[in-house]
Amino acid sequence: GEMATHAATIVDANGFSDVVKVMHAKVEEVQLPEKVDVIVSEWMGIFLVYEAMLDSVLIARDRWLKHDGHMLPRRARLWLCPLRDTRLWEERVGFWTNVHGLDMSCLQPIAAAELCAQPRIEEVAAEDMAGTHACIADFDLGSMRLDEARRISSRFECTSHVRSPIL
Repeated sequence: GEMATHAATIVDANGFSDVVKVMHAKVEEVQLPEKVDVIVSEWMGIFLVYEAMLDSVLIARDRWLKHDGHMLPRRARLWLCPLRDTRLWEERVGFWTNVHGLDMSCLQPIAAAELCAQPRIEEVAAEDMAGTHACIADFDLGSMRLDEARRISSRFECTSHVRSPIL
């Protein structure tokens, strides 16, 4: 694909064509003549694991990485923090209080549930952070097992510094 083409161009532009080979293939299907020194991957999806690509990276590591090889990135962490996005809340939920003069506030719980049902990728301003943060997952890609990637469980505590409903 496109990323493999860009990676090959970068390798060539930096004079590493004689030692780095870029391959575009599904890791579960690729065949290599020997184990490799480094695996570079871009597997992170929404909430790190939402797109379920971590399994493939760990399979590649177990099949193809030399014992003293390197994973790039080696570590990934998932952080959780209470968030207050007043603009988004008013746009999607508060909106139902007055729709062209009609009180449709009975739809607010449904709108709130829909707002929270799907992950979103957004830039978050520091002032919208509504409390302390907590690390809920810390992946060491060099040593974690495949079964650990399939279940994430964490106890955490966040303290809010604003008064706001919890969704």
